[in-house]
Amino acid sequence: MTQYYINPIAKTLRKLDNNRYPLDYYKDYTWDGLRSWIPAGSSVHYDPNMAKLRNIVESNTKKCKKLGIK
Repeated sequence: MTQYYINPIAKTLRKLDNNRYPLDYYKDYTWDGLRSWIPAGSSVHYDPNMAKLRNIVESNTKKCKKLGIK
């Protein structure tokens, strides 16, 4: 069930950032809130490469810098 929320949340974050990057760049943010809701033995897997994409967004987004997000 968790996987159904990943794309809608990422799409909203992308929209807030004026669609500057592809959707995958925002998916790591969704995992912050959804990770604890993944049932044991689930087929949903976190891709650690998403953290690299998140870092690109954070280093190039004024809103993140304004909020003190590094």
